[in-house]
Amino acid sequence: MYHVLIADDHFDQRELLYFLLEKHSTQWIIYEAINGKEALDIFAKQQIDLLITDVQMPFTTGIELAETIRKKHQQLPILFISGYDDFAYAKKALDLQAVNYLLKPINPEEFYLQLDKLVTSIKKTKIENTQQQRINQQDLLIKLFSGISFEKLTVEEQALAFPLLTKTTYLLTIDSNHDEAAKLENFLYLYVEDAVLIRTSLTRFVYLLSVSTFHEAVLKKRELVQQLQKDLGIEVTLELSQRIHKALDIYQVYQQHNEQITKKFYQIDSHPTLGLALPTKDIVKEENILNEIKNTIHLQDFEALQNQMGLLFSQYEQAASETPSIVKFFFATVYRNIVELIAISPMEVRAGLELILEATTFEQIPKAFTKLLQLAQKRLNDLNKTTNEYVRETKNYMWNHYQEDLNLEILANNVHLAPKYLSDLFKREEKIGITKYLNELRMEKAKELLIHSHHRIREISQLVGFNSHSYFIKSFQKYTGVTPERFRKIKGKIENEN
Repeated sequence: MYHVLIADDHFDQRELLYFLLEKHSTQWIIYEAINGKEALDIFAKQQIDLLITDVQMPFTTGIELAETIRKKHQQLPILFISGYDDFAYAKKALDLQAVNYLLKPINPEEFYLQLDKLVTSIKKTKIENTQQQRINQQDLLIKLFSGISFEKLTVEEQALAFPLLTKTTYLLTIDSNHDEAAKLENFLYLYVEDAVLIRTSLTRFVYLLSVSTFHEAVLKKRELVQQLQKDLGIEVTLELSQRIHKALDIYQVYQQHNEQITKKFYQIDSHPTLGLALPTKDIVKEENILNEIKNTIHLQDFEALQNQMGLLFSQYEQAASETPSIVKFFFATVYRNIVELIAISPMEVRAGLELILEATTFEQIPKAFTKLLQLAQKRLNDLNKTTNEYVRETKNYMWNHYQEDLNLEILANNVHLAPKYLSDLFKREEKIGITKYLNELRMEKAKELLIHSHHRIREISQLVGFNSHSYFIKSFQKYTGVTPERFRKIKGKIENEN
């Protein structure tokens, strides 16, 4: 819906324009003025998107009206209508950036043609103005959040700031990881519509809520969480500030909000100096840590992996200063990398990942790694029992590729040995045939999926490398003594009871 002002001293002409505007596909709120002076009075009180004006009017002409308005509203579309086929008037109208100059009597088709162009222009201008206003608001709020007092803002900034501050009652902090931040930002700008949103860091957004009660603020938070899960399915954390009672207290509330989030998470006083050395303070350091963990796993050194994780936990706990959301997303990334490198079923350790992302205190994060590190120890110890390099590499390859169609020839090619030689070597070292070892590995993975996933049995057979569903069932029954379906019923019941 747009606001249009018709300025014309002829009643019949205003009535015609009013009629044509009401019949147009776009909805208009229509204001009328009988002369330029009255039009200026309306402009002083209303936000006008389009001016349609007669050229010749008493007191103030249409040209004079446009000249005055152009001083403050340079982008306002103006449509001149006149009974004078006068080049001088037309030239002056074009100089004032009028969209067009129409002659009376008005041709409805020509008028609508011009009106459609005007609507396109108005929409574009509104989008540009909204984007610019958003940029101005963000720049302004960043100043306030960084500690610049309201009195030190320019007059223009104060005029922009005060309406925002007087409406704001709560701050809702929304944190995401680096990878999802851009997607989250686009979603939030669409979701909050006319509300004020500011990005305060690479991963943090602050949503300025304008609600009457704390209950309404909690509902807003809950609605946003549900909408994010429905539309994006991304991982975020949200925290609600205390109430802002006075507009100029926004900086103090923002600082207290951040401190409360951090202190609540670590439950000890922060040490910002120690925080400077944390991996998440430097993208290069962060990548180096992830690579070091990757190399440790490739070397199959569980003790070194355990020490690396212990050092990381200790660093973050002692510093107690890094933003909780950044800490959670960092350790979630570490967790996923270990799962992938150790070739553990994600379903089996999904609960640990969820615990990290939903952690309300830091001490929950090391605990979330407990089961994962136990599985990693079992896997790496199994590999380390093997003294022969070719056998160790073959076992490692089977752990990482058991889902694929493997055979002795593929495994032998991987270590550049003849198939028969590798088969004999593997059996001599492991006291079990290579095919049997692979089958037992697949059976154990199938057991994990039957307990910890909702996949159908046919899907599980494919996920663990079986091309034949019936052969998988026979192999599983031979290995466990029961069918996959029976196994799931028995073990699923036990898991639920625990």
